[in-house]
Amino acid sequence: MFFYELGYAHAIGKLTILLTQNSEDIPFDLKHKRHIIYGNSIKHLQDQLKKNIIWAKKEIEQRKNIPLEVELKTVGVLNSSNEYAEAELDFKIDIENISEKISTEIHGIYLHSTKQWNISQDGKKLPNRKSEIKPFSYKYQLSTENPKLAKKGWTQLNLNLKRTLAYAFEGSTIRENYTIKGDLLLEIATDKGTFTKKLPLNVYIDNLPF
Repeated sequence: MFFYELGYAHAIGKLTILLTQNSEDIPFDLKHKRHIIYGNSIKHLQDQLKKNIIWAKKEIEQRKNIPLEVELKTVGVLNSSNEYAEAELDFKIDIENISEKISTEIHGIYLHSTKQWNISQDGKKLPNRKSEIKPFSYKYQLSTENPKLAKKGWTQLNLNLKRTLAYAFEGSTIRENYTIKGDLLLEIATDKGTFTKKLPLNVYIDNLPF
């Protein structure tokens, strides 16, 4: 029943906040959705619910002004040897127009990160500069072939990200697996203002190919 209700909510464009005690209970195809992981602490659950309700109110207001929905899907692999360990992530970012009319025009799309990555889009390396949004440090300029989306239409951005995690010559231990955690921010500049979406990362990688 839970999955039926969740699927229905997503189909009609409703915001959802999922609750779980253990991150390992989250199905693979729902890991990119917003979750509260509260363990055994009701106090932590209460605090997170307050923060997420504030987020949901802001999100709903933003959707009224700029009716876009963003979804990130991520797979990753660890490239390693005895000398180094490198994370490689593949992103698919879906940007959907959830309104019944043609979207406002998109003038620019930017990805903000706290750590520096080598990012390419469709095989082309992306430029970056200092981010003006705290706590992020780097800002990458993305491109889209669809500055306007048809009603209920969408576009997909395909990115490849690489970052060295450890060097043996620096005294770091080269591990067999890593978990990449943190937040990214997607910023979309439009005729009606700026749409922002925080994209949480929690990706387990090892040296098996994806």
